[in-house]
Amino acid sequence: MTWNDYRTGDSDALLIYTHDNGATWSEPIRVNDDEIENGLDQYFPAVAVSPEGYVHVFFYDKRNDENNTMMEIYYAISMDGGNNWTVNINASDAAFDGNNAPHPFIGDYNGAAASDHTAYYVWCDTREGTPETGDSEIYFVAVKYGCPKCFEEEEENTE
Repeated sequence: MTWNDYRTGDSDALLIYTHDNGATWSEPIRVNDDEIENGLDQYFPAVAVSPEGYVHVFFYDKRNDENNTMMEIYYAISMDGGNNWTVNINASDAAFDGNNAPHPFIGDYNGAAASDHTAYYVWCDTREGTPETGDSEIYFVAVKYGCPKCFEEEEENTE
């Protein structure tokens, strides 16, 4: 399960997991890897687990804007069930300002999914909008993960 909260001084993406059908839960684990208490927010995380058991989290992230306004979509992967996050990467191709639409629905239309070697995410983005005109669009990204050798073996097995 993922969510965001301010327990570290700014909004961070957090995750907990259970291995016993919800009887007990892990302690919250911080997903984003920017500096703690830097005043830059991460929020609206979405999680998916791929068939090999990797945990994938996408979230809105303002780490690249010292004014904490412009946001991007970040992707994180854990290959050990959510305990450690081996990578945080920018998965979007443009920063956008959530104030560029009167009702941008930021966070309302987010969704994550994962298959072998690809994680998918859909989100609401206001890069085409202005505060005067208002505009939000739905965007999609597919993030390939895994080693190049894995893809070579997969291709060999399909021939």
